[in-house]
Order: sequence, then structure tokens, then C-alpha cells
Amino acid sequence: LHDALPIYLEIILVDDGSPDRCGEICDEYAKIDNRIRVLHVKNGGQSSARNAGLKIATGEYIGFVDGDDYIDINMYEILTNMAILNNSKITSIEYRIVDELNIRNNCQETETETETGDLPFNFIKSAAYIEGLLLHKADTSFCTKIFKREFIRNYDFPVGKLNEDFILLFNMLKDVDGILSVHKKKYNYVKRKGSTTNSGYSKTITDMVENANEAYQYSIRNYPNLNDIATRFYMYQIMTYLILIPIEDMNSSNELYLKSIKDIRKLKTAIISNEYLTFKNKLILIANCIAPRLFKKVVSDINYKKMYRWTGLKNWELTDFGCSSE
Repeated sequence: LHDALPIYLEIILVDDGSPDRCGEICDEYAKIDNRIRVLHVKNGGQSSARNAGLKIATGEYIGFVDGDDYIDINMYEILTNMAILNNSKITSIEYRIVDELNIRNNCQETETETETGDLPFNFIKSAAYIEGLLLHKADTSFCTKIFKREFIRNYDFPVGKLNEDFILLFNMLKDVDGILSVHKKKYNYVKRKGSTTNSGYSKTITDMVENANEAYQYSIRNYPNLNDIATRFYMYQIMTYLILIPIEDMNSSNELYLKSIKDIRKLKTAIISNEYLTFKNKLILIANCIAPRLFKKVVSDINYKKMYRWTGLKNWELTDFGCSSE
């Protein structure tokens, strides 16, 4: 904690049953800083912890910081000032990726203007932001954003689901005109080996497919002009799932696997003609459409990281901040 953090900031630390001394450390901080409130709850996952904190928050604007990450000391000052000036329900800022030694990766800032000067920003309409999400270009994380409390209180983070930021933000975009985006890197995302978002096949992947299907269904109903982009998004998530799924899970009792293959076959014509899917994308999808288990056996000797790069994304690792093909 830094003296430069705004005096009006309310900090809620949620200890969700941590087995180490985290809870005690939180209590010690609360004794020396009256801006801090500590909430001790049973371990129910990230969504449950966020919901618990949200219920007792009193600030006009709400933000989130994951336990592994850290923020620049003026991040919330910038966000709240911009949100108030523009009467924005959702205000976003950019992030930088750092490794476990806090070394920044390709994100050295070149801005020379002072923080009190004019900040570069733009307002992204909901339809355009949804398009960015479907193209894996928009930031999905709640940690880089603040939300008006009266607005976010209408929603709950889905308990028991991973990839929860994406689907909740997607649903929020249905109810706002758009997002105010401030072009400053102020959130520091620490990428650790073995973390939930950096692992291979996991519940994150299966939840991503289910969320992608929901986003696909909504998009084709409400944004017909995004039909090809929405199809590409859903197929990308299925493609990731099929690349990472163990062959022993490709069986008749796996409903998600069966639905994924069924949807590829149903959308085969749209896949072939889709301009947003590369030749390799289409090859993977059509091969899985014809003989998924055989295709899996054929490529089983290929490192799955290399296989994932066949999708066209340079970064095979999946994070809440979204994958960028740039």
C-alpha cells in the first residue's frame, strides 16, 4: 500500500479460506490503514469471493485486483476521474504483462504526458466491443475496469464457472451503450507458470466452449452482420477444446464433446466459406468433422502448444485478458 493511493479509496480484502497466513496479514494491514476492510469467507472460488466483496462495498465505483497481480498507484485515480467526467458505467484501462520476477514483457510505456494532463481515450460502443471480443482482440478482464456500483450490483459473478469475466462482461454489454477506454497501461498482470489460465486442458477450456456457444447464439440473433465473426469465435473455442482434450475423453458419454462435433458438422458450409478462418483452421475443423478420434491419433505426437498455434494465434496461452492475434 502506498501513501499516494487516494484517501477516499475503500479496499476490501477477501480471504477465502487461504491455508497460509494471508488472512492474518490482511488483518494486520487493516489495523494500520482505515481504508482497508477484511472479509473472511469459506473457499468458494474467485466468483464467490468477488460476490462477497461486492455485497459490502460502499464506493460509488467498483474495481477488482487479483491476488497475484498489482496496480500502478494512480490507476484508480485515473479511472474514477475519467468515469466521473464522462458519466461512464464501465471504464477500462490497459494492462501490461509481467513475469514472476516482475519483468515487463514488451510493454515499456513511451507516453510523456503527465497524469494530470489530457489522457488519450475513446468510447467503444457495445456492438464494436462485442465484435472485438469475438475476434479475440478486446480485453475481457474485470481487473482493468471500474464499474458504477449501482450498475454492477445488478449482476453476480457465476459461481463454479471459469472464464467468468468473459461471459459476464458479454452480458453486461447488452445493457450499456459501450465502454470508455483509457489508453494507459496501469494494471500489471503477473503471468505465472502453472496458473489456471496458463495450463493446458482444464475446466477453463470446457467453460470457454460453453460461454462461446452462448455468445455465438446471442450474436447471430442480435447482430446479423457479425454472423461470420461469431461463427469464427465459436469454432476457435471448439478447435482449442479438441486440440487439448485427452483422447480418452472423446467418447459417447461426454456431452460437450458430442455437441462440439455436432455443431462443427452443422456449420460445415459456413466454416468452409468463412473469411475469418484460415486454411489451417478449416483443416482442423473439417478433419474433426469427419473423424475426430482418428485425427487426434494422427496428430498425437505433435506438441499441443505447436498444435494450438495452428489456430493462428501467436500466444497459445489463454487468459482472462483475451488472446490477441496481433
